[in-house]
Amino acid sequence: SGDNGNGKSALLDAMTWALFGKTRASFAQTRDEDNVIRIGASDCRVMFDFQLEETKYRVIKYRKRKSSSPVWTLQVWQADGSLRNISDGQETKLQISRLLKLDYDMFLATAYLAQGQADVFARAKASERKQIVADILDLSRYDDLEKRARDRHREARESRLYAEQQLLQIDSELQDEDRVVVELEEAEAFLADTAAQQARLQAERDSARAAFDQCQTFAEQAHDREEKLREWAADIREWEQEAARLHELLRTAEAQVARLPELERQEQVAQKLSLRIQQLEAQVDGTGALYREHEQLTEAVNRARASLERELDRIAHEIETYHHESKELERYEAEKATTTAEITAYGDTEAQRQGAEETRADLEEHLGDLRAQHGTFRAEQERLERRYTALTQSDAAECEFCGQALTASARQDAIVSTEHALTEVQGQLQSLSQTGKDLKRRADEARFAVEQAQTAVRQVAQLVNRLAHAEQESLRLSGRVALLPDRERRHHELQRQLHDCHYAQAEREQLVRLSAQREKAERLTETLRDARRQAEQYRHLPRERERLSVAQGQLETEPLRLQALEEKIREREVRLQRGRPLVEEANAKAANLPQLRQSLDQTEYALRRQTDDTNRAHSQLGRLKAEQERLALRARERVRVEEERVALGRTELLYSELVAAFGKKGVQALIIENALPEIQEEANRLLGRMTGGAMTIAFETHRE
Repeated sequence: SGDNGNGKSALLDAMTWALFGKTRASFAQTRDEDNVIRIGASDCRVMFDFQLEETKYRVIKYRKRKSSSPVWTLQVWQADGSLRNISDGQETKLQISRLLKLDYDMFLATAYLAQGQADVFARAKASERKQIVADILDLSRYDDLEKRARDRHREARESRLYAEQQLLQIDSELQDEDRVVVELEEAEAFLADTAAQQARLQAERDSARAAFDQCQTFAEQAHDREEKLREWAADIREWEQEAARLHELLRTAEAQVARLPELERQEQVAQKLSLRIQQLEAQVDGTGALYREHEQLTEAVNRARASLERELDRIAHEIETYHHESKELERYEAEKATTTAEITAYGDTEAQRQGAEETRADLEEHLGDLRAQHGTFRAEQERLERRYTALTQSDAAECEFCGQALTASARQDAIVSTEHALTEVQGQLQSLSQTGKDLKRRADEARFAVEQAQTAVRQVAQLVNRLAHAEQESLRLSGRVALLPDRERRHHELQRQLHDCHYAQAEREQLVRLSAQREKAERLTETLRDARRQAEQYRHLPRERERLSVAQGQLETEPLRLQALEEKIREREVRLQRGRPLVEEANAKAANLPQLRQSLDQTEYALRRQTDDTNRAHSQLGRLKAEQERLALRARERVRVEEERVALGRTELLYSELVAAFGKKGVQALIIENALPEIQEEANRLLGRMTGGAMTIAFETHRE
């Protein structure tokens, strides 16, 4: 207890700020988190101990003005008297909410009668009041049980519906059981009939196969004998062609042997040309060194000229480069002068930037202090406005804030003092607003000046770098351009040497001397080429001599081969005449082969068709037996599925009742109904202590 302004509500604000992060200022919907800090202070700190059942906890919360977030820690007392951290930062709020099972709004509605907020619970909607009571009694566990029961009910219902679908499917399949039995009997009878027909056709096929095989043996004999006759006739034709070739070969050999005298004369002429060529080659071989020396001297003269031309091109390229660098040097000298003038024009940019930064920092710091004062006066204005409203709109005999008795004069004095204080606060707020606008304008101008100074510093730094680069390049190019006159003189001298042929003088004189000797050697080489062309006409003589020797040997051996070949031809002709009657006899015995083949094909075709019918009957019989076994399994499965369906129906009904029991109208409503009298009694006991029996509450439900 105490007078207004002594700090009673501040203690409760400290407690709710430490537990929930909210205070009375939260009703003003201000976003300034620094309103919890005392005016004139830079920070605030709360240490709050509380006990929950048998465990003691400590909350520490600290905030510094204009910080992004507070330091917020939850600790628990250990058995040895020490403290252990449970959470830090924003997790602390969630951890406290889990421990207390309360948030700030529920705390206001159930435990804390704040100034101007004593009827929060009474003003709430019926559903909201019921939810508050449910939260106090922690009935959310029944919501979880209801959800779990609803999930189990849905699963049981889905499983039951699936079992019913299975039963419908099985019943539909079992309707074919009688049809399968009838078809199975028909298939067994058909299989017995087709097996007998297949055995008969197999016997007919075996008899036709034996007659066909015997006739085919005669046909094969006739075919083999015809093949032998054709082979003998082919031998006769081949040997006759070989005999004709031997006759022609002997005629050619006789003609070649007749050319022997002419061949011997040509061989004598060729031998003389060969001796002449050997003599000329010996003379030409001595001129090889002359040619090699002439080529070496020519290459030396060409290399000297090429070296002189490369040197001339290199110096010309250097002269061109020096001319280009001379122009670059002039450009860098002009750039140095221009850059120096620009740097001088900027002045001391760093000093300008530092001055602008100091001005901006001072203005922003002053502006921050002004905002803090404005927030303090704004909170004071709201407090005075609520006090003025309470004094002017209430006729109660007691002060709403302190509970003390108020006379009419005391109320009027309180109204006048509140109006005076409110006028002063409003004047201060207006003055602070005007000063704040002026400071903000000056701060914006200072920030713009800082940006301009920073831009100038960067531009000067770029100019200094450009000046240093220009000085470095100017120094480098000055040394290179100084070499230009020397390179031009050297270029003129090389041009004169190339024009006057002042290079490789000894090699050029030696070339003149060797030229006459080379012409004589070339004439001798031409004579050697003429002799070789004449000798080419007699290159075929060795081959002619070889063919003549072969022809002489053929005249000795081939007449004997021709005689033996003619005897073999006569022997084959005799065999050919004897074999023709045997072929005609075998063809006569195989004359019925086409008719026997047709009869065998017809019998085998009928047997294949009968075999296919038998295989299909076996397949049909196997399929029907498998279908019969499957239907028996399905009948047993139906019994099992029916038992499952009945059990699932009972489970579905059970969980349906549990959903209703755990719902809002079930156990939860029963617990609330039984708890309300106890809550009402405890609330009235506390209100009686706080108000001396002047305030009570009563809960009235909408229906039983």
